[in-house]
Amino acid sequence: MDNARRLGFMPTLELLSITREKITDPSMGVFNPPDSAMLCVRKTIFADGVPIMYDAAYLSSDVSDDIVEEFGERFVTDALERHAIIIKNTRLVIDAAPATGKAEEIFGIPNGYPMLRRLYMITTSNPGVTVFGLVVSPFDRLACSINLPGEAQNLNSLLKNNAAVT
Repeated sequence: MDNARRLGFMPTLELLSITREKITDPSMGVFNPPDSAMLCVRKTIFADGVPIMYDAAYLSSDVSDDIVEEFGERFVTDALERHAIIIKNTRLVIDAAPATGKAEEIFGIPNGYPMLRRLYMITTSNPGVTVFGLVVSPFDRLACSINLPGEAQNLNSLLKNNAAVT
């Protein structure tokens, strides 16, 4: 949301659902998620009233009700941090994928339309709380902002040390 504000947009989010379900998307297998049902928080993120991202985040079902209530107003990670559950590590897999299912409906685009897909796994200061997720955006509604740590003197070294072989 902060990136959208910096780019001059008025960001908002809409909670679509909070359910208990298993992660079934085969692309998430790269993170070896649990086979059990998890809390699934689905949201659409808007910039100036235009949908720009669809996010499905999965996390432990035993998160307190106080935190769950905040999911309608905040990103999952922001709600966790407000309750002293600190983000320790974020793994990302970013690729291009064709639009399917919910993305077609939310963005009003045809099946197969090019999308940027970001799979993520977030570990926290609470060993029982790991967040797995999937965010998609149509290619014509993209903006990207990346902040690298100040101590990273050499970008090639940083990328080499954090690269995953697939």
